[in-house]
Amino acid sequence: RQEFDSMKSGITKRQHDCLTFIRQYISSHGHSPTYREISEGIGTKSSSNINRLLVQLKKRGLVDFLPSRARSVYVRERKL
Repeated sequence: RQEFDSMKSGITKRQHDCLTFIRQYISSHGHSPTYREISEGIGTKSSSNINRLLVQLKKRGLVDFLPSRARSVYVRERKL
């Protein structure tokens, strides 16, 4: 397993963990996780923290959202 390097990827470890969880969840379940599932998956208690992480990832072009849908977050394919 490769060690995470925030300087190389340009995102924080928490953002990386969030992105990795979303990718793995979609791969195994076929749909996006809820904010609560992301929160539990990366070990944080607040869905507002998840919202903040997802907004930051969206600004970097790594995730996006489908409008007016639950479970709408998806990963934009781009190598870190």
